[in-house]
Amino acid sequence: MITNWSTEGEALQLDVSDNGIGIPKEKIPNVTDPFYRADYNLGDQGSSGIGLALVSGLVQVWGGHIQIESETGGPKRGTAVTINLPLNLFKGSIANPEFNSVAPEPEELNEQELQEETVSKPSILVVEDNPDVLKFLKDEISEHFEVRSAENGIEGLEKISESHPDLIVTDVMMPEMDGIEFCRKIREDNETCHIPVIILTARTADEHYIEGIETGADEYFSKPVRAELLIARIHNLLNSRQRLRDRFTEQVLVEPQSVTVVSSDKLFLERAIKTLEDNMQTEGYDVEAFANDLKMSRVTLYRKLKAITGMPTVDFIRTMRLKRAAQLLKATDLPIGEILIQAGYYDASSFSRAFKKEFDMTPTQYRYKGSESLETSPRA
Repeated sequence: MITNWSTEGEALQLDVSDNGIGIPKEKIPNVTDPFYRADYNLGDQGSSGIGLALVSGLVQVWGGHIQIESETGGPKRGTAVTINLPLNLFKGSIANPEFNSVAPEPEELNEQELQEETVSKPSILVVEDNPDVLKFLKDEISEHFEVRSAENGIEGLEKISESHPDLIVTDVMMPEMDGIEFCRKIREDNETCHIPVIILTARTADEHYIEGIETGADEYFSKPVRAELLIARIHNLLNSRQRLRDRFTEQVLVEPQSVTVVSSDKLFLERAIKTLEDNMQTEGYDVEAFANDLKMSRVTLYRKLKAITGMPTVDFIRTMRLKRAAQLLKATDLPIGEILIQAGYYDASSFSRAFKKEFDMTPTQYRYKGSESLETSPRA
């Protein structure tokens, strides 16, 4: 192995090379991914897949870039790694927006503190004070859903805080807190207002139905309810939410009113998008700042965005920035270096890499790809 370093202008260049078996060219873009190994037939000599991932991450943090070249055959076989670090520690450069760096895009925030229980089926909370009815509902729907239960609205609110269900089925007539008040509190809370609610009741008068719907319920069934009808409606509500998430992911021109069916969700998403747009060119604007501006905790923001758009907060911020860049590429003739700054990127190689991952083409290719509609991105 040969190692050399030199300084030129305000940059430090480190060159490391070997005469090993080399890396196939098609695998080079992946070798900085954690735990990726280009060759698994090296026996005890094999790599753990950590080294280059760690190095490229550190290089990115210091605002530099890394370049890897390799030959797999002939007398010149081997791998050469070149690292450039700015001596002034400026984070990146906009001189060459199309630079094909293999350095990974830096994560804006590590959200591992959010420990959510992973289940294979959607989670349903059933709130019902009658033990026989509760047992019937749980027995009927547990084949399709992960079911949790509560005996009244107060206990139901506690269970929501603990388990964060995908949907709630609640009776109306209950002690402590009835279903109408329970539904009202769900809709008034930023952390829970996105959760679909189905109300079950023995009261059949029209005014009771209207009261339930006006409170914010998504569906209102009279008892006794047919299990297959309830299951079908639950599936429809959950599938509708998933389709809305998919539409948000696919659209380049985001229209908040088209990605939600609950008015509180619409207002929240409009506010979130406007807040992000107002701060998009602020360097270092991250999840913490975003949550503070929206006046909610990071965990609440994570859950709200995940429920409405299907994205964690970090992915939502990145996607909105890249969608803004895509809009500017199509609607203006601004230089790419200026567009990436307007989209909140200050490292050209990270921007180019993230854009290609999102749209499956470089910014230049996207700008000149033709007259296709902006409504759907090439890659969901």
